[in-house]
Amino acid sequence: MSAWERLPDEFLQSIGAQELIDLRSDWNHIQLEMLAYGVVPGNTGNLVTPRSVISYPISRGNVSMVSNSTTVKPIVQPNWLESPIDQQVAIYTFKQVRQIMSSPIMSSIVINEAYPGPNVTSDADILAAIQATGHPIYQASGTCAMKARADGGVVDENLVVYGTENLRVADASIFPIIPSANMMAPAYMVGEKAADLIKADQ
Repeated sequence: MSAWERLPDEFLQSIGAQELIDLRSDWNHIQLEMLAYGVVPGNTGNLVTPRSVISYPISRGNVSMVSNSTTVKPIVQPNWLESPIDQQVAIYTFKQVRQIMSSPIMSSIVINEAYPGPNVTSDADILAAIQATGHPIYQASGTCAMKARADGGVVDENLVVYGTENLRVADASIFPIIPSANMMAPAYMVGEKAADLIKADQ
């Protein structure tokens, strides 16, 4: 089960997140999910996992090539939660999820909070718990961004890798910013456009 939410401008203003305020009004900031299994360190049993996903992180990672050989893997540094804005959004949404799970309507099915536990209340401790267990949800994107080469872009408007003639990238890595959606549908869109571009070159 998933739901999406745009965070209140008042909160975003309080953490200096003007970039998030300036997103299109129909773009969400977080995705809320309810998993029908537990992902709690050291706990087993009858668990559910409510979690929040930052839809538009400010933190930026990088990919570094360390060899011209295709057998040598690049170094990937995602820099998750490096931005103080992302940290504050993560803490805010954690508290929101905790409030939902402890609400009267959930009282008949929620027995207790298994992780990190109700005694974890300070922002610093909440952030530490998030950093200890947080992970991506398999929606990676943006490592070969379509933008000007001078701005760090990798592909041009025709999906051609700068400095090459016949090499295109046609997947979610070309997004210069993260779409306000899970990656499957946008990736299909890129594939359709790539097919049109390739056919036009024939």
